[in-house]
Amino acid sequence: MRRVPRQDIDLASLYLQCKDAKRSPAVRARLEISQAIVINAAQRYRTLGQSAQIFQFTQPQIPGNSATKRDMVSLYDSGLAKKAGVGRWAYDRIKTAAHLGICPLCGQRAVGTLDHYLPKESLWILAISPDNLIPSCSDCNFAKSRFCAQNAGEQPFHPYFDDADDSQWLFARLERANGLSVTFYVQDVGAWSPEKRERARNHFRIFRLNALYTTQAAEELVNIRTRLSTLHGVGGKEAVQSHLQEEAVSRRSNHLNSWQTALYAALAQDEQFCEGDFNDI
Repeated sequence: MRRVPRQDIDLASLYLQCKDAKRSPAVRARLEISQAIVINAAQRYRTLGQSAQIFQFTQPQIPGNSATKRDMVSLYDSGLAKKAGVGRWAYDRIKTAAHLGICPLCGQRAVGTLDHYLPKESLWILAISPDNLIPSCSDCNFAKSRFCAQNAGEQPFHPYFDDADDSQWLFARLERANGLSVTFYVQDVGAWSPEKRERARNHFRIFRLNALYTTQAAEELVNIRTRLSTLHGVGGKEAVQSHLQEEAVSRRSNHLNSWQTALYAALAQDEQFCEGDFNDI
């Protein structure tokens, strides 16, 4: 997971802008009644996010004459997500906040949409709350779907509130049971709380990162095979190992928990691979 700077968007102004664009007087009236509820809910969400307790958020009591689920979901769909929506500026600002346009949830694919960290289908009061909208690739958005954590450990990492790169938790190892391949796994960080360790495992599982990274690693092995063969011919195992170690250090300096960091560290530590196992790829 990669951090994304939280966008300081004035929800009150955004809400008013989207509300006023509604053609129906009845819808505008319901949304006006709900404005304070929406803003208070967003503030509650942010407080919980800062303490890694978003799972505790619950839908507030909604008066019968105020906005419905349909009203709030439509406010997002037509006001923000729609290209001609009056709030599209906020959507685009959040979408482009991810560094290099890379999805912060998988750290690999390009951002193409926004993901509701808490799903708008069940917690629709947060449908247009900027802190609940995460730049995401379509695959990660689909993988998480309507998932809603029931406890602290089930929560996937949140790019605005969580630091998942204060320690390394993503690792890789070579497998040889059915030819040479790479698998990725989460290793517990001793300094982390039990909840944060569980969150890393759940983030890895929810976004199906092993399948994604294994595929990327397979292509990377093919891409570097000729280079490693040349190095081995000149300097043997030591030359290959030194090169792989340098690659691991370079990638670690960019992102501690990238699949590339994990891959190159695993390759450098595998004596059999450095001895020439790469020729069997």
